[in-house]
Amino acid sequence: RAAAGARRAAKAAPPPSASSPLSANDGYLYYPWSTVEGHVETIAAALERDGFRPDTLLGITRGGLVPATLLAQRLEIRNLLTATTIFYTDDGEKFFGLTAPRFLHFPEANLIKGRRILIVDDVWDSGTTVAMVKDKCLRSGVAEVRVATLTFKPKMSAIAGAPEYYADETEKWVVYPWEKLSPVVKSKINVPEELDAPEGAAAAAAAE
Repeated sequence: RAAAGARRAAKAAPPPSASSPLSANDGYLYYPWSTVEGHVETIAAALERDGFRPDTLLGITRGGLVPATLLAQRLEIRNLLTATTIFYTDDGEKFFGLTAPRFLHFPEANLIKGRRILIVDDVWDSGTTVAMVKDKCLRSGVAEVRVATLTFKPKMSAIAGAPEYYADETEKWVVYPWEKLSPVVKSKINVPEELDAPEGAAAAAAAE
């Protein structure tokens, strides 16, 4: 379900089956790699249908790095840059009382000026970080900039609009597979081995 104003939003993925994203605790949702790859494919297909071919992918650290890399592989794009921001800790608290995101790193203007940019992040929560990155892109003279996130949280968004491309909607705190090593995440959820295992390994274990 695409939000109002998201003219080019990717068609939302169908509701997950019981064996796909796992609600490990109330308010938490764990996405295995198979779901992440499916979301990347949904976004890539929407980009292709839309005819938007970015020159450069701009991944927002840390959450957008893996999705940006997967999209770069899928779209065969070599130009992959990063924007490093700080706002939330791993447990969802704001760093040192910050009231807005802060840049730690952003590409030099000459690297993105005149280019078609696709900003990539894992989730649009409040939307403030993505909006800040998009605004800086525009002020750097890009030809066009659009946003893709794996997940969109419409009720949590603090700004108008939505990502042009996204594959899923939820209001829960999403835990992605690359976050499992975080001590904070480990203390909050427990991912069953059978869900997290690669499909082939899970099938082999089940056959024993």
